[in-house]
Amino acid sequence: MMKFLAFTVLVLWLNLFPVVFLVAQTDDNDGIDPKEIQEKVAVAVGEKFSVEFLRNGDQLKQPTKVIPSEEGPASVRIELGVTSASPFPPPHEGATRPFLSIENHFDKALHVRALARRTGSKDFFDMSDEVIPVPPRETAYKCWGFDTLIDEVVLFDFRLVDDLEGRTGRSKPVIMGGVEFEVVAQSVWQRPGEVYGEETTNIGFCIRNGTDKDLSFPLRDRLRLYLEPVHGSERIVALIPERFFHEPIRVAAGQCEIVALPAHLVHTRIGDVCLGLKSPGGWNWLTSDLGVGKYRLQIAYESNDDADRFWRGKLDTEPLEIEVAAAE
Repeated sequence: MMKFLAFTVLVLWLNLFPVVFLVAQTDDNDGIDPKEIQEKVAVAVGEKFSVEFLRNGDQLKQPTKVIPSEEGPASVRIELGVTSASPFPPPHEGATRPFLSIENHFDKALHVRALARRTGSKDFFDMSDEVIPVPPRETAYKCWGFDTLIDEVVLFDFRLVDDLEGRTGRSKPVIMGGVEFEVVAQSVWQRPGEVYGEETTNIGFCIRNGTDKDLSFPLRDRLRLYLEPVHGSERIVALIPERFFHEPIRVAAGQCEIVALPAHLVHTRIGDVCLGLKSPGGWNWLTSDLGVGKYRLQIAYESNDDADRFWRGKLDTEPLEIEVAAAE
């Protein structure tokens, strides 16, 4: 067994990143107490340090903070900055946006779970569903919305996993007006076995701006989700409610934003397993019972705004095949 410095974690308020995940806010107090987790790393906003592991094969044990932060490629660093800039035009005066980034320098994908605590709260919420496995030698980002002040993130369950092929899918890009659009999602959706159980789907709408100017994309009442059985004719069409995207998003020239939908498979009290969007106000159901089988997932988008800063067009993403699997 050998000691390794593994990856980089960054919590900060910034605007410009190659890829940014935007997610809806959820309730706190998921019943998880970080004090009961033995092997973990607690990250307070403003800290800067490296993390060292005891590696045994793919297991990463005994995470230890190393201060000051190592400048080598295999390290953990945390920084904090504040800006009024935003992907939501116009700039939000005085607002802050917390970001978490995980940089993996291993030759395998990095799996990690995470809890977060908001300013003024003593409870932690589980954000593991929003932290996808990080591919080898790449960086994954997580950001919260405006005025969501994060005081602390607890990272745990570190381990290396094999190639992500088959775990997370991405459709072929559709290119219109110099912009690429894709749907991304977890390739296998596990039906939860217990009543009120939830399983993540990691559905996202990827927008990559290949033009030489910043573009805005109004999403309110503009996104629709299509889900069609591979061996069937019934196509499910669901409108993403306006409360999830009040303002347009701005994608800088040459940058990419992934708009993540807080979509989960939920085992309802009547026994159906439905796809729903989770918000502090409750569930917004997108489907009825989803049976075991393979489906084609698409996102439809249309924008007709006249202002020069807006992208204009209408498209359906290429289909992405996913599988709904039986409960374990």
